[in-house]
Order: sequence, then structure tokens, then C-alpha cells
Amino acid sequence: MAVSARQQTAAIIWAQWRSFINRSPVLRRSFLLTGLIMTVWYGLWTFAAVSVASMCATEHAADLLDRVLIPGLLLITLYWQLIPILMASSGAGLDLRRLIVYPVPHRELFRIEVALRVTSAVEMLLISMGAAAGLLFNPTVPAWGALAFAPFILFNLFLASALRDLLQRLMGRKHVREVVIFGIVLISALPQVIVATGISPRLRGAFHAAVEFPWPWVAAGRLALAPDALAGANSAAALLVWCAAAWAIARRQFERSLTFSAGEMRSRERAASRPALAEGLYRLPSLLLRDPLAAMVEKDLRALSRSPRFRLVFIMGFTFGLVIWLPIAFGGERHGWMKDHYLTVATGYAVMLLAEVVVWNTFGFDRRAAQVYFVMPVRLTQVLIAKNLGAAFFIGLDAILITAMCAILRLPITAALAGEAAAVVIVLTILLVSIGNLLSTRNPRPVDPDHSWGRTSAGRVQAALLLLYPVLAGPIVLAFLARHAFETEWAFYGVMLFNLAVACTIYWIALESAVETAHENRDEIIGALSREQSLVAN
Repeated sequence: MAVSARQQTAAIIWAQWRSFINRSPVLRRSFLLTGLIMTVWYGLWTFAAVSVASMCATEHAADLLDRVLIPGLLLITLYWQLIPILMASSGAGLDLRRLIVYPVPHRELFRIEVALRVTSAVEMLLISMGAAAGLLFNPTVPAWGALAFAPFILFNLFLASALRDLLQRLMGRKHVREVVIFGIVLISALPQVIVATGISPRLRGAFHAAVEFPWPWVAAGRLALAPDALAGANSAAALLVWCAAAWAIARRQFERSLTFSAGEMRSRERAASRPALAEGLYRLPSLLLRDPLAAMVEKDLRALSRSPRFRLVFIMGFTFGLVIWLPIAFGGERHGWMKDHYLTVATGYAVMLLAEVVVWNTFGFDRRAAQVYFVMPVRLTQVLIAKNLGAAFFIGLDAILITAMCAILRLPITAALAGEAAAVVIVLTILLVSIGNLLSTRNPRPVDPDHSWGRTSAGRVQAALLLLYPVLAGPIVLAFLARHAFETEWAFYGVMLFNLAVACTIYWIALESAVETAHENRDEIIGALSREQSLVAN
């Protein structure tokens, strides 16, 4: 009996749902915390959507809508397309390498992929639906005003799909990925520069001129507020043309991604070139440590440096991590805590950024190979220490690069600031790896190092981090308060020295607990890390 394309699509969705349900024991343990965090987050965005709907439904808001609707639609587009890129996570997506072997029409796979783009910006979908609902109940707006959001949302879904597939392939090519990351950093720097320097008359004039061009957000805004059908015809035609163009580009990028093999590309790249400088860094542990610890650290350095996902976050640490705080460094105020401690803030942010790939799920990249750690003639304590040293190496390297970038760009940096940043990085790193060891043995998750985008730790861990980071920052904040209260550097370093002693104590206690947990849950850990990824991956 022939199977229709819709039945095949339903089978894929059902398989994904069953794989989700089969992990119910894990879900039950974290259901309350994850549910609470998600309820608060999306509850806030729902409240914002209701507020937008209320504003759009007001009869006397015609002048306000004329001023804010088009800029608002532009912000929705920028958020939908850029924020997932800057956060190195593009939401859920099909694992095409696992689906290409099935006799499913590519058009059906493409439809699922486009639908999954909603997960990259649920917040913007809520805001768009709120605006559409408000226009629907506004008696001064034509009946078709709310309908303008349908093609606008489709345009963003198609464009997000095209960008995701394009970036996935670009990140699989050596040297090209570095150029792409640099371009992303430059794009992310634009809002920071505008905030710091203000909108110049020339830029303001260029913005007003751009409004005259029928961009998708301009066409959608004009269609929503068109006084009659004839006035909205041109805008509707322009918006449909943009949707068709975005669909064609997304469809082409999707087909190209089906035949792209990033793993083969990286194998050829590794065989073609092995920089002498990189080899020197890899061999550095053997000069400072004894085997088997040195060998395991070297293995982690090599494995992480070859992972596109790790390289993406590492490069963003000393590039995007600097750019995001530029308004503080170049703001109008001559003095301010954030500006005076810019280096400390930038390095601390980079540490938290790198923790996603080297701390919270330290066995993730090993996947099923992690079973070797339980049969090798080495203690599991040494394995965790080796992974922590590898994480500390890259965190320290990122901090050094940030300091060098600050010196090159002539940002505020002194020897005292460098010492302060180093103290904060050391204490924060020890605290992070202490908790990371516990999470890695209690919530292991296999991670594909070939995927540049996505989370390496479970969603429940991501939710817990919202509460964890303020707690970890508490002791460091006390050191700054001690400096302010006693007006001496000795107070700061005295508290930081005490924090270091406490952090080391916590580390050894957490390490022993993590090793004990790993031995008790050996089969569960190996099983979790050996589990194949589902058809739809984050």
C-alpha cells in the first residue's frame, strides 16, 4: 500500500514525539523548575503581546501606529533573524543526515523545517499575533489590516530557514567560518555603536529614505494601514514578491544542505593542514603534567579545537564579548563602574559564554566514547580534572585574547585592571567547573560537535542557570563592596583570596561527589551519551 507524503510527515512527527515521551523520567525530575522558568519567560512576552494588541486596538492610536508600526516590524525581523545567530542557537531543526535515507519528498521535509523556524523566535510570533489581533479589533483600520501579518510571518520563517541552512554550510568550511563569525560580530556591533554615538543626521536621512523602498516590513506596515484596497494593492504585491523570493532562496539552500557533508569537509581540512603553532599548544600539557593526565588534557585540547561548535563560542568570546559592552566603554559618562571595570566585565561574560561548551556538559562531545573512561586503568577523578584543566586552558586563552584586544583598541586597561580581571576569572572558573562536574555526571547529553549551532546542555540546565549565575556572582560582588567600603585594593584581594580558598574547597567536595555519582550511575551515563540524536534536534 502506497504511503502518502502527509502520512510520512506525520510518522516523522510521531517518532519525534515518542522520543520525547520516552525520556519522561528525566522530564519528571525537572518538570517543575523548567515549567516555572518557561512560564515566567513566555508569560512576560505574552503580557507584552497583550499590551501591543491593546495599543493597536485603540481608536485614537492612528498617528502612533503611523510612526511605530514600520519600525516595530523592522525590529521583529531583526530579532527573528539575528538573535538566534548571536546566541549560537537557531532553535529546533531537522537532522537532514538522518532523514535523507527515507523516501520522504523533499518538499515535505522543507515544510517541516520551515515550521520549526518558529522555535527560533517564539517571542516575535507572540508580538506579531498580538499586533494582528489589535488591528483586527480597531475600527479605524481596514479589515485586511490584520491579514498583512500572515505573509510577513511567512517571510520571516522562509528567511530564517535560508539563513540557518546557509550558515550551517559556511560553518563547515575552514577559514570561511572565521570570516562569517567576524561578519556576525560587525553586524552585532552596529546597534552598540548607534547607542554609543547616537543617530547622526546622515543616518537618520538614510533611514527615512529606506522607508520609501518597499522592504518587507515597510510593505506589511503600509498594507496594514492602507485606507483602501487600491492603496494597499501595491504593498500587498510587494509583500507577496518578498515572500516568493524568500521561499525560493530557502528552498534552494535546503536542497544544497541535503547534499552537504560537513564531516567530510573537515576531514579533508585536517589532512591538508596542521599548523605548527597549534601543535605546540597541544603538546604544552606534556611539558607541565605527567601522563596519563597530560595525555587526557591534550586529547581534550585537540578534540575541542576541531569542533565547529566550540570554535564558534570561543571566537565569539573575545569578539562579541567585547562588542556587547562597547556602549559602556564609549558612553557619554566620563566615569562609571561598568566603564572603569570594562575588562573584568568582558572577561567574565566570556567565561560564562564558554561554560556552555566546556563546563556544563563536559562529556557531551565524547558521546559513546565516554565509556572508555570507565574501563581505562585511570581514575575517574583524573578524567574530570583533565577536562577541567582543558576548560581552564581555553578560558584563560580567551581572557588573554580579550586583554590583547582591549590593548589594541585602546580600551581602558591597566595592570591593576588586568590583575582584577584575572582574579575574577580564576575564582569564577573554579566555581563553574565545580558545579559543572556535578551536572555532567547527573545530566549527561550527547552533543554533535559538527553542528555549529545549538545547546550542549539540557534545557533544564539552561533554565537553572538563570538562578545559578547570580548566586555565583555573590562572592565576587562582596569583594568589590569591600574595596568600596575600605577604599583599598587590599580589601578586594583579601576577599578574593578568601573566595579562592572557598572555591577550591567546593571544587574538591563537588569532585568527589561527581565521581561517586558517576560510579553509581555508570550504566545510565553511558546509555545517555550513547543515545542517538532524534530526527529533530536543538
